[in-house]
Amino acid sequence: MYASFLFINVCLYVVVNGYQYIEKGEACRTPEGQQAVCVHFNDCPSAIEAIRNRKPPETCSYEGIFPIVCCPDGITSSAHLQVEDRLKNSDTTPIQVTPPFDVRSGDDTENTRFTRFDSANLSLRKCRDYQIQMSDIYVNDSIDASAIKQYSHMALLGYVDDENRIRWKCTGSLISEKFVLTTGRCAKAQHIGKLKYVQLGQHDINSNISDAERRRMYNDIGLVELATPVEFTQFISPACLAVSGNFDNPSLQTVGYGLLQLREKLGKHLVQLSPVEDCKQIYASNPVIRSDNVEVICSKVIDENGECYVDIGGPLQLINTRYEFGGFTEIVGVYLFGSSCDQH
Repeated sequence: MYASFLFINVCLYVVVNGYQYIEKGEACRTPEGQQAVCVHFNDCPSAIEAIRNRKPPETCSYEGIFPIVCCPDGITSSAHLQVEDRLKNSDTTPIQVTPPFDVRSGDDTENTRFTRFDSANLSLRKCRDYQIQMSDIYVNDSIDASAIKQYSHMALLGYVDDENRIRWKCTGSLISEKFVLTTGRCAKAQHIGKLKYVQLGQHDINSNISDAERRRMYNDIGLVELATPVEFTQFISPACLAVSGNFDNPSLQTVGYGLLQLREKLGKHLVQLSPVEDCKQIYASNPVIRSDNVEVICSKVIDENGECYVDIGGPLQLINTRYEFGGFTEIVGVYLFGSSCDQH
């Protein structure tokens, strides 16, 4: 019999920044306050020039994988008046991203081997932005750290007890420059101590500690806000929140430091989805299972080897290779509780 674990489904609780989505032909403003119009990237000379100077243009939305940019070029007097009218009651500022293609080619052909990019999916759009940002870091870094990169979103949560000792009792996942995703229980955790520190970029429990500022809870999902934004490196980068509800994937895995067994070193297990009814039978007395307001995922470890790298707050994740901008870590759940890895 396999050890069973329960994860909360993050698909229904995705929290994203409130970016505006502006269609092609609509009015926009540049960060400098210039009146402009959203046009296809290839139709905006200033956007192409900005890319050559490594200054990403402002993006309004997307057509497939290609950005619609806020372009101040070539606005005629009549067009200027139309734009001005539409901007009178608007304070919209588009988001800033880097185009995910070679601007020298101008090729609009989408690769049919990949899933079509859905520009209305805010989680997917933000995920692509981060992947593009991190690709520059990896290209410019000569250190071979492939074993660590796959864990670069992992975070340790440090609690200060009554004797002023730091106790590392939960894990989480970095999902942006400012936020770590974990469980509501870990975000609260008053029985452990005050959540004060977040440790990032470590394969072993060691250093690189950031301050935790605030905690927010949504059902049993917790968001830990960092006191200062994180600077991404090859060792520290965000994972993507679930971009769809389709994660019945043979390569699902859970990652952790093995805090339950005091291993204090990152490792992972392959897991397989199980019917939720299985977990409901095993954990029938748990209030989370009894609640109809929480979407849960039941899974089981399929590569048990005597070690246990499943921590409360840790991710249920997969490597998503369905999109043209490259493989990325996609978090589909957060570990709530389960039987220990050595129970069969």
